[in-house]
Amino acid sequence: MQNLPDIPNPTSGQVILDQLQRFGSDLTRTHDVSFWLYFPSEEAARQAAREAEYTGLSAEVTPPIPDSSNSMWLCLLHCPHIPDESILDGICRLCDQLVAQFHREFDGWESRLELPPGTDSSEIIEELKSK
Repeated sequence: MQNLPDIPNPTSGQVILDQLQRFGSDLTRTHDVSFWLYFPSEEAARQAAREAEYTGLSAEVTPPIPDSSNSMWLCLLHCPHIPDESILDGICRLCDQLVAQFHREFDGWESRLELPPGTDSSEIIEELKSK
């Protein structure tokens, strides 16, 4: 049997750091990293929010979009900090645990890029297009 290369967890701290760095974000500056979790009910989303807030994260609970086929409640977690692999790994593990309780979905993360002062974002876009 052929050995397959290790595929990194898309929600690991290292992958998050790699993505931020790839797009030119200054990893020495504070980032507000958000984590998207979906739950079947308001009660489940609020329970997850309370558990996340207990660990120091902030949380927002949002109802499903009216007239949408998606009836899931969003629990959006925020963690403003200087990106750190171990902190991000811990938050990702927490997200996995929260959604596992309800057999639901951890949909990933996002963060605004924090570009170094004086950086022209169009240069980064052109560089990424050329790759």
